Amino acid sequence: MRKIFLIELNGPAETGKDTFVKYFKEIGLANNCIIRNFHKSDKPKELLKCLGWNREKNQDARTVLAGMTEVYTKSEKCIQDFKTVCYELLLNPAANHFNAVLFFQSRDKETGRLNQAIKDIEILIDDPVKYVSVYLYRNGVENTEINYWSAEMGEYDVILKLENGIENTKKAAENFFYRLFGGDENDNE
Repeated sequence: MRKIFLIELNGPAETGKDTFVKYFKEIGLANNCIIRNFHKSDKPKELLKCLGWNREKNQDARTVLAGMTEVYTKSEKCIQDFKTVCYELLLNPAANHFNAVLFFQSRDKETGRLNQAIKDIEILIDDPVKYVSVYLYRNGVENTEINYWSAEMGEYDVILKLENGIENTKKAAENFFYRLFGGDENDNE
């Protein structure tokens, strides 16, 4: 039976969440696992690029992006987009025999709507879906949010500290992959 994980990923800005997912995806692909990342700021970023944004994450851009993401998150379009990503991942006949992971980066109080979408999708598939909440943090990055998010969303299933450096982030992603699917880098069964 395939394993399916829906992983809610949170943490302060500039912690390395996207980099973590990138390396998780690399190890997943090497182990016949399908990985998707639903990031609620992707659609607002696309709109900003159409308006001439050069993808520089300065304070002004972060402020505008945060506001646009908040509006998008509260819309039904966000939920529709999330369900579409889930359908593409979980209902694709070609992927029926592969393990799968869907990351969704959710830093707000709208998580309940996403969880309802997950329940709607579970009804359509035969395999159980395991939900895991993960909080990433890094020394040197402002960590005041952890208390807020823990109070608002309940305790996290996993809290990962990312050490500085790309190799450390890559190793953390690899360790988390094998924690979910069993084995280690020397035992890829």
